Amino acid sequence: MAVKISVIVTVYNVEKYIRQCLESVINQTYRDLEIIIVDDGSTDGSKEICRKYAEKDKRARVISQENSGLSSARNTGIANATGDYIGFVDGDDFIAENMYELLIKSCIDYGSNLSVCNMVTFTDGFRPAGRNRAIKADYSTDDRKQNFRYLLNISQSVCNKLFHKSLFSHIRFPVGVLSEDGYVVYDLVYKAKAVSYISLNGYFYRMQRPDSITTCPYKSGDCDIVLSNVRTYRRVTRIEPDLWEEGAYRVVNGGVENIAGKLAGIGFCQYLKCYKEIRGMGHALRYVLKDVARSGRIEKIKKAHTFCLFVSPSLFYAYLKLFYNLK
Repeated sequence: MAVKISVIVTVYNVEKYIRQCLESVINQTYRDLEIIIVDDGSTDGSKEICRKYAEKDKRARVISQENSGLSSARNTGIANATGDYIGFVDGDDFIAENMYELLIKSCIDYGSNLSVCNMVTFTDGFRPAGRNRAIKADYSTDDRKQNFRYLLNISQSVCNKLFHKSLFSHIRFPVGVLSEDGYVVYDLVYKAKAVSYISLNGYFYRMQRPDSITTCPYKSGDCDIVLSNVRTYRRVTRIEPDLWEEGAYRVVNGGVENIAGKLAGIGFCQYLKCYKEIRGMGHALRYVLKDVARSGRIEKIKKAHTFCLFVSPSLFYAYLKLFYNLK
C-alpha cells in the first residue's frame, strides 16, 4: 500500500516567492502527495497564484482563512490532512525535488516515525548563510538525548522534517506566539519511537526578507523568541539534565541576541509601549542564569547581555542604542 504524505504549504503575502515554492513541491519525485495550501489572509496576489496551481494539479487544494498567523495556518492544514505523514513548507522557501522521497524512505527503512534532512539557509541572491550540512551520514536513533541535542544545536524547525500523523494527536501549534516550532517540536520528538536522519540538503530556507518577522525591529509579542527558548531549556533539562549547556546556549544565542538586534531598532516611545512584556521576558531569564554563568561555550559579552536584560531592560536598551547605534 502506498504511503501518502500531506504537505502543508503556508502562505501569507509571498507573491514574489510562492511560484518557486509550489513548483518545488508539485515536482517532487515522490508522487503520492496531498498538497494543502493554506492562505492566511494574503493581501497581495499570493492567493490567486495558489489557486492557479491547484487548478493544474488535482493533488493540490487551497484553503483560505482570515489572517491568524503561521501557527493557525499550520493547524488548519493538520486538521485537513488525510495523509499518513505530514510535512511543512513555508511559502517563501523551497525544497529539493527528492526531499520527500528520501525522507519517507528513511522512515520505512529504519522503522522510524520521524525523519530529518539538512536545512540550507540562503539570502535572496542564493548566497548560502550559516551551517548547511549538519547531517553527514544517514542513520537512525531512539536515543532521546541525542535527538534533543540535534534540536538544540542544529535545527528545531518543523520544515526539514517529516512526521507520522499520529504524532500530532493532542499536539498543535500555539496560536498567537512567535517561535512556534520550539513549542511543539520537542514534544513531537519526545513522542517519536525513533528519529532517522539523512544527509540530503533538502530544505532551503530564505533569510532576511525585508518584511520577515525575524529581521524587523521589536514589536509587541517578540518576547516569545526568548520565552519559548526558556521554556525549551526548562523542559529539556528536566528530562535530560546533561543538556544544560546546550539549552542555555540556545536561550542566549537564539533568544537574547535575537532580541538585542530587534530592540536596538526601535525608538524610545515604542520601547515604553512594550516595556511590560520586555520586563517579563527579562524576568523569565532567572531560570537559566546559573547555567549561563557557568557555561564555557557562551561568550562573555553575550553573558553580559543576558544578565543586563535580566537586571534592567532599560539599561540594556540604552546600551544597545548607544553602542550599537542601530535604527
